Amino acid sequence: MTSGLRGRTIVAVVFVVAIGFIAAAIALTEAGVHAGDMALPLLLAALATAAGAAFTLSLTLHIPLRTVEWLRSAVADMAGGADARRVPDFDRTELGNLASTFNEMARATETAFRDVEAERHRFIAVIDSISNGIIALDTDFHVRYLNPAAEEMLAVHADNALGKPFLYTLRDPDIHERLLTVRRRHQREAMATRLGPHGRDLQTLLMPLLDAGDWAFLVVLTDLTELHRLETVRREFVSNVSHELRTPLAALRAATETLQGGAASDPQAAGYFYGRIIDEVERMTNLVDELLTLSRAESPPGSIATLGRVDLGTVAKITVERLHPQAERKGLALRAQSGSAPALIIGDPEQIQRALANLVHNAIKFTSAGEVVVTAEVTGDRAILSIRDTGIGIRNEEQSRVFERFYKTDRSRSSEGSGLGLAIVKHIIQAHNGEVTLNSEPGHGSTFRCSFPAVSAVSAEL
Repeated sequence: MTSGLRGRTIVAVVFVVAIGFIAAAIALTEAGVHAGDMALPLLLAALATAAGAAFTLSLTLHIPLRTVEWLRSAVADMAGGADARRVPDFDRTELGNLASTFNEMARATETAFRDVEAERHRFIAVIDSISNGIIALDTDFHVRYLNPAAEEMLAVHADNALGKPFLYTLRDPDIHERLLTVRRRHQREAMATRLGPHGRDLQTLLMPLLDAGDWAFLVVLTDLTELHRLETVRREFVSNVSHELRTPLAALRAATETLQGGAASDPQAAGYFYGRIIDEVERMTNLVDELLTLSRAESPPGSIATLGRVDLGTVAKITVERLHPQAERKGLALRAQSGSAPALIIGDPEQIQRALANLVHNAIKFTSAGEVVVTAEVTGDRAILSIRDTGIGIRNEEQSRVFERFYKTDRSRSSEGSGLGLAIVKHIIQAHNGEVTLNSEPGHGSTFRCSFPAVSAVSAEL
């Protein structure tokens, strides 16, 4: 074979190899994050072309099989996804040019792969960090991807959802029907649904995707449960406040109209109705004071304005002494006791005393016989304030709601009070980085336990 034919053959082979690698690099760069499934066949085709060209060149130019093995091994590495090995320079000038071209293409391919991989990692990091649930489906509505937020909302692990029908994961035929509509019309649709073991309120947005590889549809979940809960709380709050004000206002109007109708001239009747007016005004004043207290107590944890060392044992004794006459009138034993070590915390003594007074007042109110015991002690790194009574107790189904604003148990609905006392307690305790728990059994009394970080466990900066 003449040197001219040999040169043209080499040029043709190099050209074919270069075109193959350039096509693969362009495909990877343009395909973006989802390039894996589309770009890999192009790359393999290019690599196969390179291998075939190397073999043809070996036969044509009588290149040793060692050289062909170098090319074959390097191509196999790239086809397997590994970084390409550099082909060594050979003695022949033409083969050296081929090796140089191969190395250039290998570097370009590695760069393209790394760029695509970096872009994929950035994309996954973004959608994994957002609070919305993101689920990607293929054309047959099988799950191809779901982020951690979607796993949490649907109470499902990715390993149990990937590759399976979306209907198996979501179990909502309405959403499946909407997906069929989205596929038919190529238009996004939004809907509301109630899902999950805890009855989450979700807004579901269904979108078709174009040129996204095996991602044909995107499902975006927005959890509206907390928003709906807050809206319900707001409505109940307005309703309860209106109800609590309606009764004293009606009593005030009745008393005023009675006095205006002539009762004012009767000293005995006038005294009675004036007393009623004062009582109802005091009732409304107490309600407003409790609302203001609750508003201040609902500040974020750790934002107490007046901080200082508070001895829970001292607070317990002061509260018991103040409420002792009330317990004595009901024939109850009210006492305070402390552990061997002082139960010290960092907080606002007035607010702690207000919370404890509410708890002791409730214990006295709902205990007809027996005792109410207030205990202050230290357990580990926690300072504990507990209020135990031998009263009527609270049913299990009501225990989770007693700290809600205006909530009253069935047995206390006929009693006076706004239903804000325990809500105030809860927020005061939480504002001091503590927690309050309830243990109760109907007919056998209740124990409220307030736990705070003890001074020894609090940062010295405080």
